[in-house]
Amino acid sequence: MAPQVTALPALAAYHDLRWLFADRQSWLGFAATLLAALLARAAMDTVLLRLAWPRELRAPALSRAFWSCMALTSVAWLLLSPAVTLAFGVAVLPFSWPFLAALPIMLGMTAALSHGGVIVAWWRRLPPLRAVLWLLASFVMLSAAAAVIAHLGTLGAVAVAGVAGLVNARAWYGLAGIAARLHPRTHESVPARLLFGLPFAPLAALMVLALVVGVARLMFTGTIDFPVSTVTGSAVAANVVPGSANSQAGGSGRGVAHPAVAAAVLVVGGWGSSCCNAANGLRAAMPGATVRQFSYAGLDAEGRPLPSGPEADDLPLPVLGDRMAAQLVKLHDLTHRPVDVVAESEGTLGVYAMLDRHRRLPIGSVVLLSPIVEPGQLSYPQGTDGASVS
Repeated sequence: MAPQVTALPALAAYHDLRWLFADRQSWLGFAATLLAALLARAAMDTVLLRLAWPRELRAPALSRAFWSCMALTSVAWLLLSPAVTLAFGVAVLPFSWPFLAALPIMLGMTAALSHGGVIVAWWRRLPPLRAVLWLLASFVMLSAAAAVIAHLGTLGAVAVAGVAGLVNARAWYGLAGIAARLHPRTHESVPARLLFGLPFAPLAALMVLALVVGVARLMFTGTIDFPVSTVTGSAVAANVVPGSANSQAGGSGRGVAHPAVAAAVLVVGGWGSSCCNAANGLRAAMPGATVRQFSYAGLDAEGRPLPSGPEADDLPLPVLGDRMAAQLVKLHDLTHRPVDVVAESEGTLGVYAMLDRHRRLPIGSVVLLSPIVEPGQLSYPQGTDGASVS
């Protein structure tokens, strides 16, 4: 996170908010720290703006720049709070889907506020395209720097952070150059000209939040469904993994159609999934296979998966592993074939529990989608055993 300290204002505000959220303290202490961080961030952004301002052009007054940067940080903190909350929750128990929701929220909002604190009356302007491009380039660079730093020692990390700081400086020069040459009344959005004074930049950032949350909600409820193209039996056989139930049944795995594609597959959805329509896509792609979806609610008296909603997946891991083993054995008894397992997100934890608690299960192969490899990497509150979170 260190290179983000001197990043462009919107990205730096995101850095500050994550640091503030991770600090365990009382509400009074949090409020005091929040105020101190706000003043420090506004002062730093003001100094960086003055250093990056073209020398041949008149720089904005320090007081005006300071209040503008403070307003940007306050608005960014308010709007980015949901994304930071998701990112912090993912660090405590790293489910992939919340992160995939937090990333577009953060990136879209910071893009909408990319000119904040620098351009005059930024709140009633939509950002210039060049400002957005500078922010996106900074985002890519900071992401790459973080990925590299994670694999380096202290000296290497400091060196990479220094290079990232130079790139941040170049981005500041680019953004300051845009602001210095932009007339106060030019390039205003059309709505801003018609409705003078409305905060269009924050409204655009808020629309990003509403759009991402709305689309995610429609996807999780099944209102939006991505089409699945059906494939032929030979195409399925061409993708058989050696050692899987298909190959063990006699499939060559070399693109030759074979009756062995009639496999048994157990599909385990992740957190928030419902039973039992999530396996329809795989069932359509493998018409010769017996595909069943795992039900977090268990089996009925006849051994069929019970319909369940998102609330049914709140299970202790041992119970989840036991239910998965029972449904896998039931599918094996039905098909007399080794069962391939396709598990996603929280379902991967169930696979770990199942394999740990049950031996010699009739498993053909296991495919983990967005697996949770090391749950509980961060403890909260501080000082607790992080492993217990999983």
